[in-house]
Amino acid sequence: MNRVSEPLGDVVRFNMDARGTTILYIGWLARIKRFFLSKRTENWNSPWENVT
Repeated sequence: MNRVSEPLGDVVRFNMDARGTTILYIGWLARIKRFFLSKRTENWNSPWENVT
């Protein structure tokens, strides 16, 4: 009984972790994209030109 339920628990835990990290990853992508878009509209010339 234990030998069957333990791997099952691992699979469920892994699936939950995978879903959570995927949501986190998508959220970070959206945040980074919004950040770059806002910076690009702020000063139209590329920020790498102004680096001293």
